Amino acid sequence: MFGTSYEIGRVFGVPIKLDISLIVLALWLWFLAGNLIEGLMAGMILMLSVALHELGHTYASLKFGYRVKDITLMLIGGRASLLDMPREPWKEFVVAASGPLISGVLWLGGRQLAQALAPVSPILWDVFYWLARINKVLFLFNLLPAFPMDGGRLLRAGLAQRIGRLRATFIASRIGRVLAVLMGLYGLFNGRW
Repeated sequence: MFGTSYEIGRVFGVPIKLDISLIVLALWLWFLAGNLIEGLMAGMILMLSVALHELGHTYASLKFGYRVKDITLMLIGGRASLLDMPREPWKEFVVAASGPLISGVLWLGGRQLAQALAPVSPILWDVFYWLARINKVLFLFNLLPAFPMDGGRLLRAGLAQRIGRLRATFIASRIGRVLAVLMGLYGLFNGRW
């Protein structure tokens, strides 16, 4: 995002880069949490959750034979840079859905584990509480039908089956613009998330 990203590892042979802007978001979570340990834990869970979400897209892409240049984790989320884009709508649907699917599993699994571990260990409850909370936001936000986000790609893939890729892209991008304006107005007049 700001042009400062550092490779932190490789998975499936794909470089994973951490943009310095994600550290800003992790620090904001630290502030939100109210204490140092919980805030650091929430920040690390955020980075891990975004990475796993993007690895979902990457894994599906690689299974279809598409090349992935890298994964970048940044303030606005993550991005798996595909060198080959799926042309068949059903493949685009699978690739787009795989990230939110991972986030959904982490959300529901984290919620179940937090409930089960609450009486046993407050520390483990905290870990799984933050895992569920962060992935719930990732899951729901990514399913907004705002192209080029995952939800917009799912919408385009569904529309492309019926009306063709070009027209579907036009419609999905227009819906994305409307949602962006509505979210901006909501933020402006509501003053909070």
